[in-house]
Amino acid sequence: MLNRNRVNIVLLGCVVSAFLACGLILEAEELPEVKELTYTWREYRIYYKSAGEPKPVAEETAPPLIFVHGFGASSFAWRHNLPVLAEQHKVVALDLLGSGKSDKPRIDYSPDIWVNLINEFAQAHDYQKVTLIGNGLGGLIAARFALKFPDKVEKLVLVDPLGQSYNLPRVRRLLNARLVGGPAFRLLFRKSNVARILKGGIYSDPDKVTDEVAEGYYRPFLTPGAIDAYRSVGRQITQWKLGERFKEIDVPTLIVWGEDDMITPVEDAVELNKLIPNSTLVIVSGAGHCPHEESPAQFNDTLIRFLRRPSGVAAAD
Repeated sequence: MLNRNRVNIVLLGCVVSAFLACGLILEAEELPEVKELTYTWREYRIYYKSAGEPKPVAEETAPPLIFVHGFGASSFAWRHNLPVLAEQHKVVALDLLGSGKSDKPRIDYSPDIWVNLINEFAQAHDYQKVTLIGNGLGGLIAARFALKFPDKVEKLVLVDPLGQSYNLPRVRRLLNARLVGGPAFRLLFRKSNVARILKGGIYSDPDKVTDEVAEGYYRPFLTPGAIDAYRSVGRQITQWKLGERFKEIDVPTLIVWGEDDMITPVEDAVELNKLIPNSTLVIVSGAGHCPHEESPAQFNDTLIRFLRRPSGVAAAD
């Protein structure tokens, strides 16, 4: 009986230890909290998300990561990436002026406005250097920032960026048509239509466009000034190209591209890789215009490996 009790006690101890170990593992795997904050820029309220703290890299403090969303998107687009990257980095995702929860004034929007916003945001938070990660229009903005402020960029990550052959004639005609300036144009921004656009032109796998995803993209269009801001940008977006100026980018650059992108074709990725010195291209199979959303695990792993490399070395495939 004594021996049996000893066996039971040992087994009980093993079970308790296992539960404690599981608890410690679960606690260790808890991701950093993503905070929602606001910043006042030239009298406009800018909404942004922030998480993590900078960690030393090669005895130096790693610069913050600033994520820049694309056209019609918001910081919501980085929901799968911010918590993971915040384990080793200070991360920030802005809602650009005219997007998301930020103010949407009736102004003539341009990439320079957003470049200046990011620059002044960085200055206000005492960021001497940053690494920029931009998708779509956000990629174009990040590239323009690197051209205008090369000394302020540690590394650059371009995710299916605009700036080359972006050209959607049907959408462009819609955004420019005078007849859709009122209620008819607003019908485009019903939740069902937003979901249809995501499934038919943004995501490669329509099954990944859940109700949560559709809601996340749709909700900002309900805020005051959203539709006017969207139309203002849409009227000009196909004119915002960098072309050969991509050759002037002089920082380590990672190019990530969804193989099934229907907005910026994958052929542009190969050309961009040739244009930008010290750049590496990673093509994500089974992903469309937003590989960071459709294939977040692969995207995060690729980004983490790129960030770990010395600044003087391009990322490996």
